[in-house]
Amino acid sequence: MPPMPKVTFDLVLQLAALAHLSLTDEECAGFTQDLERILGYAESLQALDTEHVEPTSHALLEKGLEGEASLRADEPRPGLDHERLLDGAPDGGDGLFKVPRVLP
Repeated sequence: MPPMPKVTFDLVLQLAALAHLSLTDEECAGFTQDLERILGYAESLQALDTEHVEPTSHALLEKGLEGEASLRADEPRPGLDHERLLDGAPDGGDGLFKVPRVLP
């Protein structure tokens, strides 16, 4: 797998612009360092040999840890009362929550 690209100040500025964030130069410099460390850690994890490690869906399901920390049974339960929720809404109608328009 090719190495991850280096995080630069300009890349952080581009990402901030895409996310519509206004960052100071100091914040960009901090995020540059933080993201570089995060990607470095992710790269070190990818280098680990996991070929003979069995997959697991949850850490508590590893051998010997099922005891008291096991997950509860997944059983259906009644949901919230739809009409009662709509009665408490500031603007509910036609069985739906009405919210202000977000996109033009």
